[in-house]
Amino acid sequence: MQIAVVDYGMGNIRSVSKALERVAPQAQVLVTSDPGRIRAAERVVVPGQGAMPDCMRQLAASGAREAVVEATRDKPFLGICIGMQMLFDHGEEGDTPGLGLLAGEVPRFRDTGLKIPHMGWNQVRFDVEHPYTRHLDDGERFYFVHSYFPDPARAEDALERLGELLRFGQWVHQTGSDWVPLSREWGFVGTYLELERVRLGDRLRLEIEADPSALEVAVPPFALQPVVENAVKHGIAPRQLGGQVTVRATDATGMSTQASAHFTVTNAPPVVALTDPRTLTRRPADRRRTSTASG
Repeated sequence: MQIAVVDYGMGNIRSVSKALERVAPQAQVLVTSDPGRIRAAERVVVPGQGAMPDCMRQLAASGAREAVVEATRDKPFLGICIGMQMLFDHGEEGDTPGLGLLAGEVPRFRDTGLKIPHMGWNQVRFDVEHPYTRHLDDGERFYFVHSYFPDPARAEDALERLGELLRFGQWVHQTGSDWVPLSREWGFVGTYLELERVRLGDRLRLEIEADPSALEVAVPPFALQPVVENAVKHGIAPRQLGGQVTVRATDATGMSTQASAHFTVTNAPPVVALTDPRTLTRRPADRRRTSTASG
């Protein structure tokens, strides 16, 4: 596995690359500004220090800007310090336009009653579980040196939506249920898509339709969400202008001796063929449930 650390003249490159070599000894850590190598890497890290106007200017001058933007769409990406702040719409420092990949501003701290710049060790509380922090306890201390902070638009809404996704997964795990009403899976998919809208903004357009009778059909948990996720991940996210995901569920009882539903997921423009029609069947009278797929 290759990890590209983007060197555009504004980051503590040596510290970052040595840290990555320590935590991922099996990976090849490549310090580069070459767009081709950034695109070829499986992971991309963008450090940044100094001032946001200088970082944005240097990133453009290095020739790596477009490769960095592409990397945020289709592979694991880590922005460190200003490398993370540049992802947002706008920075107050120097009235600087950001890359516009995340909705929100990067304002200066105000009225905190604390000294600015914020420098020194502080305890951190984690509001949401995340793989990056699963080995850390609340109250762990981190070192800070900054005067500005990201203020994501709709952050509270995104956290609420993420909580709904986690609760659904926890419910399925705890109950061990093999079947759920399609209405519940439909709600789960809707929550997932709203969370993706926070990330992709207007680049993700949605059309969602369901026959009320189809939503009564029992389906396996997570039968629909992975198909929708593939449509977003491979059909929409890599495109600069995005596209539309259409999700439909229709009553297909007439196609079977049992009550059943047929759902279709498509993305447009069809960069990748992701139409996946499936027929899912409700429990018959003997309480056994079956699921069939056609594609």
